[in-house]
Order: sequence, then structure tokens, then C-alpha cells
Amino acid sequence: MEELHYLQFVARVEEIFRDVIRRSFPTSWAEDYITYSITDELARQLPSLRVTGFDRPFNVTWDARKLRGPAEHTLGDLGIVVHLRSWSGEEIGGVGILEAKRRDVEKATFGAVKKRQLQILVRNAPTSRLLLYDYSQIADFEDNLSVPYGWEPPHSWEWRYRHYATTSYSHCVAVPSSIALVTGLKSTALYKYSIPFSVQLCSRYLRGFDLEHRDTAVSKVNRFINQTGGPRTLLLVGVSTGEAEPTLPQWISNDFYGPITGDR
Repeated sequence: MEELHYLQFVARVEEIFRDVIRRSFPTSWAEDYITYSITDELARQLPSLRVTGFDRPFNVTWDARKLRGPAEHTLGDLGIVVHLRSWSGEEIGGVGILEAKRRDVEKATFGAVKKRQLQILVRNAPTSRLLLYDYSQIADFEDNLSVPYGWEPPHSWEWRYRHYATTSYSHCVAVPSSIALVTGLKSTALYKYSIPFSVQLCSRYLRGFDLEHRDTAVSKVNRFINQTGGPRTLLLVGVSTGEAEPTLPQWISNDFYGPITGDR
């Protein structure tokens, strides 16, 4: 099992996303292709690892799944399906829902963002995110990474390294769907409300945050995924913050989702 410090971990994930998006433009500039590719590359390059740099290091394993048939359009393009086991034995199951949109070529807009779609998405998955892809560098999220650590000296080496050495810019960011809906923004102006997708994944979803949980609102997610087929792509994630080995979520129906096959 590969071992990485948390900062190295975020940097590797960010690098994977960055490389996929850069090579997708302009000939393969499509949301489905990019989403499929970043999850496949993540599972292929980092199938399991131990993340250090915390009082309690954690282990991660993940794999990608693709929808076998036509997609629903009410519950996002990408589902991050998490099974988290804490050091004290609690188990948390949930799904992070993301709706992917690519930047329009030679424009500052995301023309595919529609109010009605956002309304449905927010109603079905209140913690969902827009996943925005850009062929240009995005850096407007810097303050959003800094806010939790505002008490630190703003020019210290540690502070700068923590926030900018790994994610000084990105090509894909996550924005709460509810903010996109309430502001009505459909352009790069949304970036001020974003954080890099690498940070959303590594610092939020893998810690159990921003998920639709199976015992509550995730019942809708469960129904869409297992009865009709929901997001086109799933990233199955197992996380353990204790001694137990991480295990992938076991409740995903094979009727609708199959493993991504190919070179892996």
C-alpha cells in the first residue's frame, strides 16, 4: 500500500485531475468523457493508500463504476459513494452528488447550467455540488481555502505551503448547487464560491462531510442508483481512520453499474 502525507495526497489527486482535463481540451471537451476519465485515472493510479500527517492516519481504497444503461437526469453526473469506518467503530455511509459542467469554449460561461435542473438537484440532494471544468487555470478559490486558518500568520512559510503548494490553481472546482441556484450565476463568477475538487474529495467527502446519508435523505439517492440507475459514473470509496482495513460500499446494485474495464 502506497503511503503519502496528506499534502502529497491532495497534490497527486489534483495532478491527476489536471492532466485529464488538459488533454481533454479541445478534442474531447465533454462532461461525460472528463468525469469518466478522472475517476478511472484516480482508481487506476491510486487504488489504495495510507494518508499520514494527522494524529490518526487513515487508509483509503476506491474503484470506479459506470452506468450500464441510460442515465437519470435528476441526480447528478457523478456520485462519490463513501463507506467510512472511524477509529472508535462508527460506520458512515453516504453519497456526494456532483453535476458536471464544462466551460463554454472561448466564453466565460457555463451554458449548460439550467435553473430547473438545479432546483431538482437541490431538492433531491441538498448537499450536492456543481463540478465545473475549465480549460484555463482557476485560482479564485484561494480565500475559501484560507478562511479556516485565518488565525495563522498570512505570510508564514507553513501557511503558504499548506494552501498553495499543492493547489495554487486548478482546472476543476466544486460549488454548492444551492449557491449556484440562489445567485443565478452561470459563469466563471461562480469560482469565488468554489474549492478545488481535489480538496472537496480529500478533505470533505473522505471525512464524511457533505454527503447524503443512507439513513435519511440518501434514501432518494439509493432509489435512483439501485432502481433506475442514477449518476453516469460512481466512485466507490472505502475509508478507515483506525486499524481496520477500508472496505468499499457494498450496497450498489450490479444491475445498473458495472466495473470500468480496459487497461487496468
